[in-house]
Amino acid sequence: MKRWSCPTPRRSSCSTNTAAAWLPRRKSGSVGGSTTPSGRRLPRARCTAKHWCSSAAATLTATHIQALAKAPEKPAALKLVWTYDCLPEHYKYRDGKLIPYYEGDKRKRWSTNKNDGNYLGPSQVIATPVFHEDRVYVPVGQDPAHGRGRGILHCIDATQAGDVTKTACIWSYEGLDRSISTVTVAGGLVYAADVAGRLHCLDAADGSVRWVHDMKAETWGSALVADGKLYLGNQREFLILAAGPELKVLSKIRLGAAVYSTPIAANGVLFVASQKYLWAVQ
Repeated sequence: MKRWSCPTPRRSSCSTNTAAAWLPRRKSGSVGGSTTPSGRRLPRARCTAKHWCSSAAATLTATHIQALAKAPEKPAALKLVWTYDCLPEHYKYRDGKLIPYYEGDKRKRWSTNKNDGNYLGPSQVIATPVFHEDRVYVPVGQDPAHGRGRGILHCIDATQAGDVTKTACIWSYEGLDRSISTVTVAGGLVYAADVAGRLHCLDAADGSVRWVHDMKAETWGSALVADGKLYLGNQREFLILAAGPELKVLSKIRLGAAVYSTPIAANGVLFVASQKYLWAVQ
């Protein structure tokens, strides 16, 4: 086992709750997620568009893959393929009125969020959406400093076009807290961690719950599945679980600092970055 010092990781941030799929088109113009193909501004939606242009363009049609085979001479504009609102109506409205976003921030004096996981209100997409077998899996959440609150995980049909909010939901799961963690899909299962520190294992096909493990520590990073095991760090420790439909915790390890990142395996080595050190384990 080797250890190197590393800087404190930064928080990720994004400010939209609408998932959007973008594809490049053969026309010069603006690049990125801040404008639509017609030039209309999309305020503060750049983060989501960056996530989506890579995953959608690689899977929908061969034509768009060929368009990205080499760098074009001129900048390529992005064509909007579909949008999906990740917030159901009851997450946005209470008694017919819009719920103020910062009412869910426990730090505000006027907040009604008791930080017990029961607060219901608007959130945004912070985690990176995951594409697998023509489906997209994405949770919603807020800055962990805002406290706990109810989240939701969506499984979206990625083969449709236009505004697909009402037609593309294959299943959704409201049993998790706010989440900033990218889900992991492996072996027909979806592993999703929430900020409160619970790891949820769901059936990828229908969203049914296989098990939930409460780690009792704030969790920002995502799970890694490798060699039949599940690796995940949190604010207190690093856990190794058996991957699969049965919950089995194999090991818990204290690394001397919080683990906010996602572990990575390469060439037979497991790399784990804590808040103070980078560990390499063979």
